[in-house]
Amino acid sequence: MRKWRVGTVSMGLTLVLLGVLLLLSSFLDVDVFSISLTWWPLILVVLGCEVIVYLFLSKQEKPVIHYDFVSIFFIGILGTVGIALYSFTSLGLVEEVKAQVYYETVEKALPVFEEKVSDVDKIVVEMGMQEVQLETNQTDLVKMFGRYTTNDHQEETLEVIDVVDVNRVGDTLHIQLLHTGNQQVKPVLSLPYDVDVEVRGEASQLDVTLDSLKADWSIEDGGYVKLRVGEDIDAHLESSEENQVFGEGTHTVSLPNVAELDIYE
Repeated sequence: MRKWRVGTVSMGLTLVLLGVLLLLSSFLDVDVFSISLTWWPLILVVLGCEVIVYLFLSKQEKPVIHYDFVSIFFIGILGTVGIALYSFTSLGLVEEVKAQVYYETVEKALPVFEEKVSDVDKIVVEMGMQEVQLETNQTDLVKMFGRYTTNDHQEETLEVIDVVDVNRVGDTLHIQLLHTGNQQVKPVLSLPYDVDVEVRGEASQLDVTLDSLKADWSIEDGGYVKLRVGEDIDAHLESSEENQVFGEGTHTVSLPNVAELDIYE
């Protein structure tokens, strides 16, 4: 007489279910990973039901349960993996893993920020470790635009408040470029050419374009700075590497602590 070993049916059903899910994933847009993560406790339910059914149908006065060691071991591994995945889910790690698995870089436009600064005498820009581009314009507007890269797994779109924080203190406008987490942000900040500017913080790369200038600029810190100057610039450039005069040198562009500076005319 054939003996019924508990665990054999459970393993068989588990393999059938796993095969069906993999087959569906080949023809349909089915996320096998998410389904398995959600429904894996059914394996334990089936195993428990198998034990109860065996005891109920057994005709022995004191039935002895015979376990299929290989099947129980296989189910135990699946259960352990399921518990580990549940722990990752509760800690938010599963979404991070999926983002890396399905990673594909997508480039998007930053939200546009614009503010009138006709009553401002000085602008202070505080940078983080981003690639930042600063340029001058012949208006009374501060304008921020640019782009950022992310992956298509992240559906959230950046808002202005996620990228920049702006505050006025008297006649000074403070602009802080914010850290945005996993997104790689490359903002472009266009500033009025006739307002004094002070740049703080160290960007990974700072690209400064001065097409026209009728104010003083100070870039206190910086890693690698690329400075482009227009033909109509009237300023004296002061840096740790070199000093140059453009035009009559009426205004000052100071870069005292820049690690590396390239100048283009």
